[in-house]
Amino acid sequence: MASAEIIEEPRCCICTSNCPNPMTLNCGHGFCWECITIFRDKQVTNEGYSCPKCRKRDANQPRIFCTQCLHTSKLAVKSCLLCEAHLCEDHLRIHNTSPEHVLLKPTNDLKSRKCPNHNRILEYYCNEDDVFLCGSCRDGGHQGHQVEKLEEVFMKTERKLSHLHEQKKKVEENKGDITGKVDRLFRDMRQRLEDLEERVRREVCRQAEQSSASNLIQELKAKKARLSCKMVQPEELCNTTNQRDGGLHGSTKVTDVQNETCEQDEFLISMILHAGLSDIVKMKDDRFPVLKPTGITLDINTAAKDVQISDDLKTAVSTTDVIEKRPRPRGRFQTCRVLSTNTFSSGRHYWVVETSTSGNWAVGMCYPSISKVQGWIGETNKSWGLKKLYGLYHIQHNRTSQHLSDMAPCNSFAVCLDYEAGRLSFYALCDPVRLLHTFTTTFTEPLNAVLQVGEEGSHSQIKVL
Repeated sequence: MASAEIIEEPRCCICTSNCPNPMTLNCGHGFCWECITIFRDKQVTNEGYSCPKCRKRDANQPRIFCTQCLHTSKLAVKSCLLCEAHLCEDHLRIHNTSPEHVLLKPTNDLKSRKCPNHNRILEYYCNEDDVFLCGSCRDGGHQGHQVEKLEEVFMKTERKLSHLHEQKKKVEENKGDITGKVDRLFRDMRQRLEDLEERVRREVCRQAEQSSASNLIQELKAKKARLSCKMVQPEELCNTTNQRDGGLHGSTKVTDVQNETCEQDEFLISMILHAGLSDIVKMKDDRFPVLKPTGITLDINTAAKDVQISDDLKTAVSTTDVIEKRPRPRGRFQTCRVLSTNTFSSGRHYWVVETSTSGNWAVGMCYPSISKVQGWIGETNKSWGLKKLYGLYHIQHNRTSQHLSDMAPCNSFAVCLDYEAGRLSFYALCDPVRLLHTFTTTFTEPLNAVLQVGEEGSHSQIKVL
């Protein structure tokens, strides 16, 4: 049977005894509560106290004195939120212990912990209005809102913060790996390009050496040499017969040189280049695979009556003509918008749109439960969008809009979704391609692509590619 592990109590740096009630300063040194209390009471500065071990000042521990001590200046160990009082150890023992008397670490910031309207402790947080509430506030004007306990909101915030820190740490850890991967890719691509260049040059030289022109040059050189031999013996030339002269002239005929083919085989060179460059592209795709675009089609049953949908369900156009022939299902937008037939609840996806240069428009993603009444994509917490309004570009979500002041005119954009990672990114595909914005959240419903082609008469158009 395994014996139980014995955990040794920490030792005080002042009295060197075990600390049943230890206190650890920010510098990491631990002390008995009694020892450090006596030590800090001897320090007169109001800027905190220094560690007895390393003398490092503990600035996060302000010297707050007990408000109940009238004739002495004892340091407070707790603050009561209800009484708005600071208590030393002696007064803490006789303090009211009912639940209304909330005790916390000594702090001078007690007023901000209480509701200014009802003088009650702030216990709740309203997500919709972004305000802190007491019990009276919650029962008053915030009924029906998403209200949570402060402790719950704090824990959620802590988890989100911890998650973000983990993500940042992973990014930093992967930074070197990705950089090395990119460096290796370009090094190998450069090597292959150099090899391809050398291979093409060799082929050009080989063809030049084996061309008809080269062969003719060699043949003519030989004939020239034979003619030279004959020209140095004029007496022999004079004594030759007509038959001999005919043979000489026949062996040195060069009148067909102009008709010989001297071109190189550019088709073969082109095929060598194509094969080599294809291998380089394949190497890039193997190491950095490209996500294939998702085929998006538009759901005509969700299109507002002032939105014209093309026959291939790829294009939405604003129209001044009200289309009465459409049925009226509950899921139809009242104005300007249309959803995709595609629904995304997992995986990584992206889709590309081409927008008109004129008019107002918006593209993005939303929950199917989004309100179908009038409004822009991104005005609620159920949609995220990129909007062009009167020539200016904006990123928008939950009534928060960010103006893209450095955005040049562009009419081609990509929307990229990583559902599990909770990332939704917008890219401008004009030269140069650039990331416009990334939303980070936790998706709670499936998502649809959504298009908005502006108000009546704006003559705007969006085409899904």
